[in-house]
Order: sequence, then C-alpha cells, then structure tokens
Amino acid sequence: MSYLKKAVKGSMIIFLLGLLSQVIGFVSRLIFARNLTVYEYGIINSILAFFGLITLFKDFGLASSLDRFIPLWLAKNKLKNLKYALNYVFMAKTTISMVFFIFLLLISNILLKYYFKSDVFLIFFILLLNFLLYGFLETMSSIFIGFQNQKYYSYIELIR
Repeated sequence: MSYLKKAVKGSMIIFLLGLLSQVIGFVSRLIFARNLTVYEYGIINSILAFFGLITLFKDFGLASSLDRFIPLWLAKNKLKNLKYALNYVFMAKTTISMVFFIFLLLISNILLKYYFKSDVFLIFFILLLNFLLYGFLETMSSIFIGFQNQKYYSYIELIR
C-alpha cells in the first residue's frame, strides 16, 4: 500500500472514530443533564475538571516523546533504544500514576469535604480509577501513533 493511500485511510479512520466519540460524549452529557439534578451535574463536572487539571501534570511529556522517537529509532534500526524507551515510559508513567492515585485517595475525604463540599466518594473513586488507567491508554495511543497504526490509535481514542 502506498504511503498516500495509507495516510488517507488512516485519516479517515481517525476522523470517523473521532466523530463517533464526540457523538457518544454529546449523548452521554444529554442523558446526565436530563437525569441528574443541577447540583449533581455540577459536582460531577467539577470533579472531572479537577482530574483534567491534574492530568496535565502527571505526564511530563513522556508519552508525547514516543510519537517522535519510535519512528526515528525504527528508521535507524535502533531497536535497543526503542525497547529501553518503551520500558522507561511505562515504568515512569505507572509510578507517577500510582503516586498520584495513592495521594489523591489519601486526601479524598478532605477534598470532598472542603473543596467539593459534597459526599460523592463513589463518583470520585470511579474517576480516580479512570485517572489511573488514563496514563496507560495515553501511552498506548502514543505507541500506536509512533508505529503509524492509525486504526488502533483511533480505537484507544474512542475508549478514552
């Protein structure tokens, strides 16, 4: 398959699955808005915004570096560097995610009582688990981009 055909096919897959994820997000927000009170909907969105803010600080650009270095090392046939980088990124991101997870779990009562002013531990815990798994999904996305596998990248983005 020529590079142009591969690029066009990959772009279409990314576009269509991205569109599908946007539709799913829109419909889920509609369902939440219709079935939750204003207060419950506001709490969920504030917890989501809180985790979105923290997500910015937990990566340190490690996954994004894979986007650049995987194709570079594959082209130069430096598979040892590639293996080391993949192991390092997985270990570093897992460690960072676990530290954040444990820390946020330990202070969850304080956050819920004084910051969110609500007792929604179950929602907080579910989103905390999502926060833990998000790092893995983000790393997998970067690996699929690096290996130029747009189909699997799109599936990961749909899940995220």
